[in-house]
Amino acid sequence: MFYYIRDILHEKAPRFLLLENVANLEGHDNGHTWKTIERELHDVGYEIDKKVLSPHQFGIPQHRKRIYIVGVRKDIGNLEGFEFPIPTNKPCDIHDIIDENESEYIPLKEETRQYIEIWNEFVQLAAKNHCKLPGFPIWAMEFGATYDYEDVPPCHQRAKQLKGKRGKLGRVITGKSHSQMMAQLPIYAQDIRKEGEKFQDWKIRYIKQNREFYANNKNWIDTWIDKIQNFQNSHMKFEWNCGSDADMTLEDKIIQFRASGIRVKLPTFSPALNLVGTQIPIFPWAHVPDSDLKGRYMTVKEAAKIQGMEELSFENENYQMSATRSFEALGNAVNVEIVRIIAEDLMDFVK
Repeated sequence: MFYYIRDILHEKAPRFLLLENVANLEGHDNGHTWKTIERELHDVGYEIDKKVLSPHQFGIPQHRKRIYIVGVRKDIGNLEGFEFPIPTNKPCDIHDIIDENESEYIPLKEETRQYIEIWNEFVQLAAKNHCKLPGFPIWAMEFGATYDYEDVPPCHQRAKQLKGKRGKLGRVITGKSHSQMMAQLPIYAQDIRKEGEKFQDWKIRYIKQNREFYANNKNWIDTWIDKIQNFQNSHMKFEWNCGSDADMTLEDKIIQFRASGIRVKLPTFSPALNLVGTQIPIFPWAHVPDSDLKGRYMTVKEAAKIQGMEELSFENENYQMSATRSFEALGNAVNVEIVRIIAEDLMDFVK
């Protein structure tokens, strides 16, 4: 797509340009991608500058780091002395975008409520037992496990080395074949590695940290762990991104179901909108209209609001987009307010 942009710049020669892309663009392909973009923009007559910014740095309740590239046509000015907007670091509050009376919402499935309820019980048990939740991902499948994992991954261990050890959720590994025993390990421990190749350092570290966490809290974890035995693998992973001083409850946090696990964060700003509709943020405290229930997904209108598009309509009498398709579009969109701030500073600078 960039080469289409280059061709438009060459043909139309606008006074200014403002581009947006993923935050790691500058480092992509060891920097070669950025060098190409920079060279092509210079060759069509523009002086450029760049910076990574996120709406949450300006009090807008969404974490979305993106690289912004500004440019001015060389024959009308330069960017010497130009500065991107300085983040205000104004506190963010997700409640600013929530409409408690919104009727067009996606309800939570009963099983989703159950997942939240059971993990909330875990968090409250931790609080009751004076346990601070760790900053690393909690892999509950590792609780009680004793299989070997550091020097030789299970895929290259003999059956007799696996048999009798404890695997997923601390269950004793049994079976007659190596494949049967492998299937009783946590899903991430079933990875097939090359001969002589160990698990990744980060995986070894997480396994070790989770085993230590379990050993230190076994007395109360064992009263709870059977409740997750039928959970999907990703729902046995839990990330507490709230720090050690937050209230130990899920009821007032933002929850997101991800492939990497159930992620919990403070109700400050939303995670970046994701193209995957199943990862829409959940507000457990939000009232569900016409019911006694609480807890629902972020609505399309709320997602549009954190992108600065609250006036945008996704339907009329002739056309209607589904909620999933709307979230996909918003997840691939640019934050309008950040663009406005940058554009105003750029045009005020080059006059």
